[in-house]
Amino acid sequence: MFCWNFVYISSQYDIQPANGTIMMVSRFIASMFMHINVEKDVRSGISMMKYAQNHPENFTNVYPPFFIGLFLTLNSFLVELNVMLILSSIPDILNVIMKYVSLCAIANLPRFYFASLV
Repeated sequence: MFCWNFVYISSQYDIQPANGTIMMVSRFIASMFMHINVEKDVRSGISMMKYAQNHPENFTNVYPPFFIGLFLTLNSFLVELNVMLILSSIPDILNVIMKYVSLCAIANLPRFYFASLV
């Protein structure tokens, strides 16, 4: 929400079209890598919802696990949209790579937290 608010009200943010083929390819590759990275979370959320829907006898209340899966799926979509929004405003290739690496680390924080619990 903070990113979208910044995009909406800021005069500093500007979606810049790619000024060359190399810039377009670098943005595309970074977006595809983020899609591949986030796809695991989307698949996991959909599996949670499917399991909760198909096995209600395993739960005392089926709604919390279903909505956790739904929120995981929606959150993953929003992360991917935010990354594409941020990458579309960067004018040079080196910054695209640096922002992708930092955003990828941010997108993986829930996995790091979960791995420490298990």
